[in-house]
Amino acid sequence: MTSPAPTSRDALCAQLRAAFPALDAAVVERAVDHGMRVAQQLSGAPEDLVWARAGTLARDHLDAAAHRTRRIASLRRQSPLAI
Repeated sequence: MTSPAPTSRDALCAQLRAAFPALDAAVVERAVDHGMRVAQQLSGAPEDLVWARAGTLARDHLDAAAHRTRRIASLRRQSPLAI
């Protein structure tokens, strides 16, 4: 069973900071802000759908950021000249 989508910026940021502890809080906040801007462009969508979409967009952004962070760390371990 999934938990309901947060219905405030602070709640969404807190949920995503817990899901992505390796990422800086500012990165999480930027992802949430971007997700909200895009989700609000859904004209006529119910508010709960907007929050759910914003959370999904922010999570996708943070997944990519976490992957980049892991990849850079891996390259640094392999060879200092790889970066």
